[in-house]
Amino acid sequence: MFKSLFLKTLYDKRWFFVGWSLGTVALLALTAAFYPAIADSIGDLLSSIPPALASIVGDSTAYNTYVGYIGSAVYGSRAEMIFVPLAIILGLSLSVNEELSGRMYQLLAQPVSRAKIILQKWLAGFWLIVAIMTITLIAMVVVSIAIAETVPYSELIKVSLMSGLFTFMVFSLTFGMGIAFGRRSIAIIVPVVWVMGSLLLDSFATQIDWLKAVDWLSVHQYYSTATLIKEPIAVEDVLVLSGISLASFMLAVALFQRRDIRETE
Repeated sequence: MFKSLFLKTLYDKRWFFVGWSLGTVALLALTAAFYPAIADSIGDLLSSIPPALASIVGDSTAYNTYVGYIGSAVYGSRAEMIFVPLAIILGLSLSVNEELSGRMYQLLAQPVSRAKIILQKWLAGFWLIVAIMTITLIAMVVVSIAIAETVPYSELIKVSLMSGLFTFMVFSLTFGMGIAFGRRSIAIIVPVVWVMGSLLLDSFATQIDWLKAVDWLSVHQYYSTATLIKEPIAVEDVLVLSGISLASFMLAVALFQRRDIRETE
């Protein structure tokens, strides 16, 4: 029916795409739609939070404008709550779950190289994330118009691009660990520990001086939507996130070539 594994993977994930698209749009669009009701009070409320938590919610003054609210609340804390699980679940479903279900063994029985199998699944994950981010961007434009708030399209596109790159990085890390080691525990622990550890590091670095020296380990040093609203996309951030994605893919290819994939685990 399909001429390539890439198209077959996209077809198999059609309901995943529909479900996560609806969920992402519902969460982020609803958060944006609440802005007119809380615009007058949210800035004062956030200004009273402890300094250790300020790094998580962002600059309280940013919430005084709709553009700042989009960067800090909508595509910031709320988006990360859904983008990280989306990326991890997608990465697991295209790697470890395929192996545990026996589908990977069946694929390897076909006249196709292991590297090609990994590449096509990796690219399918990329396009699924691109499609979800595009639909979310369109929804945000529609909501902004509906509540009569003006936000520069260039800012929305910029935040959407970096959110997509961040989500793809988490997906690639999960996918790469799953393909390389065939262990669900490793594929989950690595991205979760990094993302959650980054939140803790950012919080405590404001209070503990020596943690500032290792703050470069935090993913939020390379992905901060609140900062993106004020500044252009940093080339260094793009290179780091893209480099992690590519390194994860290359690790998967290198180690998968040596692994013995059995029909049943």
